[in-house]
Amino acid sequence: MIKTLTAIKITESLCQRCYECVRKCPAKAIKITESDLSISSDRCIACGACTLTCAKGVFSSENSAGQIRDLLASKPVVAVLAPEIDAVFPGINRAQLVSALKDLGFFTVEELVIAEEMVALAYTELLSRDRNGPIIRSTCPAVVNYIEIFHPDMIENLAPIASPMIVQGRLVKKLYDKEPAVVFIGPCIAKKAEIEKDDSGAIDYILTFDQMMDMLREASIDPAVYPSEEDERLVLNRSFSTPGGFPISLLKDSKINDLLISRSVVATEQLLSESDDRLHDRVFLDLLSCRGCIDGPAFGRGNRLSRMTALGDQQVRPQAKTVFNDLAPLPDLDLTQNFSSRPLSEKIPTFDDLEKEMSEAGLSDDLRHLNCGLCGYETCAGQARAVIVGQSDWSACFPNQRQIAEETITHLKEVTNTDGLTNLVNHRGFIESLSNEYHRFVRYKKDLSIIMIDVDGFKQINDTHGHVQGDRVLKLLAQILIQNIRETDITARYGGDEFAIILPEISKDEAVVVAEKLRAKASDALFWLGGDIKERVTLSLGVCSASESDADSVSFLNRADEALYKAKRAGRNQTVIGD
Repeated sequence: MIKTLTAIKITESLCQRCYECVRKCPAKAIKITESDLSISSDRCIACGACTLTCAKGVFSSENSAGQIRDLLASKPVVAVLAPEIDAVFPGINRAQLVSALKDLGFFTVEELVIAEEMVALAYTELLSRDRNGPIIRSTCPAVVNYIEIFHPDMIENLAPIASPMIVQGRLVKKLYDKEPAVVFIGPCIAKKAEIEKDDSGAIDYILTFDQMMDMLREASIDPAVYPSEEDERLVLNRSFSTPGGFPISLLKDSKINDLLISRSVVATEQLLSESDDRLHDRVFLDLLSCRGCIDGPAFGRGNRLSRMTALGDQQVRPQAKTVFNDLAPLPDLDLTQNFSSRPLSEKIPTFDDLEKEMSEAGLSDDLRHLNCGLCGYETCAGQARAVIVGQSDWSACFPNQRQIAEETITHLKEVTNTDGLTNLVNHRGFIESLSNEYHRFVRYKKDLSIIMIDVDGFKQINDTHGHVQGDRVLKLLAQILIQNIRETDITARYGGDEFAIILPEISKDEAVVVAEKLRAKASDALFWLGGDIKERVTLSLGVCSASESDADSVSFLNRADEALYKAKRAGRNQTVIGD
């Protein structure tokens, strides 16, 4: 079953329930229970951490390649390239890539330089104004999502400036006739979620780098075969921005305490949770969910070092021209962006709620609070909170599940080796126990005895009063046996109306005393079978002790069984000692 949520696709059948995705998800948006795997739309920030984490490929970026192919066949489509594109095809220059994309069906190809310059200037102007509180860079859609959900009180601190992608999309649709469709090609999955929230419709579809490479491969298009000469496009250089639209002036002019940087959601959370005296009016927070888009989750291939190297090799271009000195005046463009608070609506569990939940899960003892993190949450209390809000269940608690499994195995063994009528050990359990005790006898040379017991005339009780009353006799007799032996002795219903008792560390003479005691107790008892029906029973018993001459526990058992039958043949209601 395949589910789609915003920017992330889930193939549930591949999931092995290792919970690594839960551990790595900074928003704890992944819900895993015994019956469900899903992503909470209320929590997901579309950072793509899950797609990088899962070795089985359970999570992947939602793919719009099919819709884009249909769009390419129906109207002009402009491709907008993220600046990190140079690291995708090392050794391939921009002219070759543009030719390849045009053969794929794109009308033309644009870069983000103009938009990034415009965004950088907008930030510079914003930073020059008086303000109340810090300004948070709003370029990274994953960080914007995180603030909207987990720090809605800081929405007003987000710079009300659109990202370069949105600005470039708006610009393309103003500059070209008949307003073409725009497809942004980049390494960021969160961009897919960003365009869903943008009311201006600047970008129609997102294509990740790896999806773009798949489309080229499926169309048998290799950029390397195209001529490498630069085309007649105007090659642009930056004056005000770094890739991503960050203002260069801020790097030059800021004091060390005025520019705070984070390159992960965890670090972002730490910064946003700082005391107010650190987040003063002059502070600019440059927050990204990863170490720049060069580390984007949908880059395609290669490690960070190889990408940085490839990107550096192609940064310097001959005859580069600055944007605003050499271009015709640009149209008026809306550079603003609004953000909406969408705080979590889920219940915040109280301390008592957590204690109750952990207690019901068998974690009431502090010694059971391992805080091992295997469930994906750092503490047992964190897991309990996730269970309460429906993000997890206790099947994710490996230590707890192990204990449950061990208890279940123990119970199954008990059920397997227990007689259903008398609750004594059954024939199978008796044979296993006798084998274990016999091995102990052989190793430690300590006494071991058996008493075999048969109910005299039991068939007549069944024939006279019925099997229900006969069963009642067996149950009452089992109680007499249990009440008159040690806890360490093993009493079994050997089969039918036969019983057997294993007496560890008991000699033959001592076993005879026990047997006679049991015979007397049974003879003295009056078995009430309901109404006015009362019966007395007698027992025949065979006693035997283990000997070094026994080949195994079976030969030992056979000697005790022979003693029992001697007692029955001799007239019943007596104890016979085996050879």
